[in-house]
Amino acid sequence: MSFSGALPACDCMEIRGFESFAVREQPIRQGRNPRTETRIVVPAKTVLAFKAGKEMRDRLSPEVALR
Repeated sequence: MSFSGALPACDCMEIRGFESFAVREQPIRQGRNPRTETRIVVPAKTVLAFKAGKEMRDRLSPEVALR
């Protein structure tokens, strides 16, 4: 199964030690147009969330892992 096909089917995908992806629902929220200051309603949507794995975090910032 492809990466894009796996996410909708199981809502998550993990590459051990590297990263994980999850499909999450973002609820309706209030927004603001910065130019006109008018309030708008931002509709609910599905987003892809990324989380770096422990091994990747340790390699990118080893000094933090030593604490």
